[in-house]
Amino acid sequence: MSIERATYYNFDVAWNDVHMAFSEITGLDRSRSITLKRGVADRRWTDWFQSSGATPRILVITQFNERRQPVAVWTVANAHPLKVEAPDLNATGNEVAIESLELTHGGIQLNNDSRAGTIARAQRGLS
Repeated sequence: MSIERATYYNFDVAWNDVHMAFSEITGLDRSRSITLKRGVADRRWTDWFQSSGATPRILVITQFNERRQPVAVWTVANAHPLKVEAPDLNATGNEVAIESLELTHGGIQLNNDSRAGTIARAQRGLS
């Protein structure tokens, strides 16, 4: 009997209607860069990563508990891709696996009230 282990993506990272999911994020509390690990991204993200002179983005990062309820929300100003590590896959779908993504930024704000209303307000502010 084999037991499969599910992958849980504990973080949603978004700008406007574009989302990606990651298992781990470091640097939200003290660093000038954020590292996102083990995730999947929409091809629009990878277009942003790979473009020379990529436009800085305002990102909303939401952390979820095991029941997929939001527990914390951060707004990241002027995020810019610094380094991307991804497996060499020839995927034809719309999602791309990412091992690690490092972003520089111009500041991080933790939104203390992480209920759904706060998340919706933060995401509306990105449009």
